[in-house]
Amino acid sequence: MKKLWLIFFVAIIFSACQKKDNLDVSSQQSNQVNNNASSVFTTIKDAVTKNITLKCEYTDEDGEKILTHIQGMKVRLKGSGEEADFEGLMRDGRYYLWSVSKKEGMIIDMTKFVEGDSVKMGERVIKSVDDVVAVLEEKKQNCSVVSVEANFFEIPGEVKFEDAGGFFE
Repeated sequence: MKKLWLIFFVAIIFSACQKKDNLDVSSQQSNQVNNNASSVFTTIKDAVTKNITLKCEYTDEDGEKILTHIQGMKVRLKGSGEEADFEGLMRDGRYYLWSVSKKEGMIIDMTKFVEGDSVKMGERVIKSVDDVVAVLEEKKQNCSVVSVEANFFEIPGEVKFEDAGGFFE
């Protein structure tokens, strides 16, 4: 008798999960139809203007893959391979670079970048989000519309940042 109750209980749970999954799928399909209308873009600059969140895969000059997320005038970068521990966030004229494991980072004022000391994507010197957009424009076939958590483009609160000061002067 106990086995029968157990089987009955498991069957009810599975059926409830199945109904929930079906509701989730139809809800997601409905959201995708609504999002597709607002997430149509022809260029990266167009997506930035429309505040569409994109995920672009970029390979740097050392062969490392960099995941770049862009939304409006905010860019979040995450490396792979040896660079996987580091992430970066460009927003409000600043570049926040931090170690995920150490929870330490630095803030760099992008207006103080000079040619020899600046961050580069390929041959292009990155002094602003517009420079990142220009690089991604060349590789827009590697970009897709995504949704991210609401705080994805926020400065991580658990990381201790220090001002890089005159490092790039």
